[in-house]
Amino acid sequence: MKTRTKWLTPAIMLGCILAAGTAMRLPLFSENASAQGITPLEAQGYAPLNNTVWMTQTVQSDGDVGQNQSLVLDNFDVPHISYYNATQNSLQYAVLSGTTWLTSTVDTDAGMSSSLALDVSGHPHIAYHHTGPSERHAVLSGTTWLIDTVDNAVGAGESLAIDGAGNPHIAYCGFGQYQGTNYVTWTPSGWTRTSVDVTNCGGKSPSLVLDKSDRPHISYYDAANGDLKYAHLLYRVYLPLMLRN
Repeated sequence: MKTRTKWLTPAIMLGCILAAGTAMRLPLFSENASAQGITPLEAQGYAPLNNTVWMTQTVQSDGDVGQNQSLVLDNFDVPHISYYNATQNSLQYAVLSGTTWLTSTVDTDAGMSSSLALDVSGHPHIAYHHTGPSERHAVLSGTTWLIDTVDNAVGAGESLAIDGAGNPHIAYCGFGQYQGTNYVTWTPSGWTRTSVDVTNCGGKSPSLVLDKSDRPHISYYDAANGDLKYAHLLYRVYLPLMLRN
């Protein structure tokens, strides 16, 4: 039987981020506390929302730095950030160690767009655009960034997810020969790219997440029609659904 590669897509709105939902179980608290109007969160020491104070920190300040960030928290709630250093025209990575931000250069002539994710071992992976032009993937091994060229394409707006086996999955908006929304993943035979939708995506970032079976789901912008679309992979058959405005 011949396997078709096709995407199913529905249309929504520019600028959405697709993210996996989370749930939190609150511990029980006393009826006495409830009678006094104390909420479960307040009973655990959390302040009401109207008393919230934001604490800000400067991660890096030398030069023009900090554009196009991507942020994730690890299992210990430690922040990891990828971002663009415009002064050096480079992709940078920062992680908070205690009270100190440690920064490193991942790649040069790169970083106008990037997406950061952590694998199950906590290693940072970054998908990003290089001015080569190419789409690249980097993973931190010890103190060294290991870099692969994922696709020799002019692209932008990467979105990265790592599956349970540590394999990266990347969606990006392509131009020219690879126009439209593309999906790239690592397989035993190397990097494999498929076209999700050849419609012009206007350089806008798609958003990719994996479900519990590690199948990719992608939301993206259809610039030709001004629509938001959603696509998901079913048994190696890509089904695009279209949601009209």
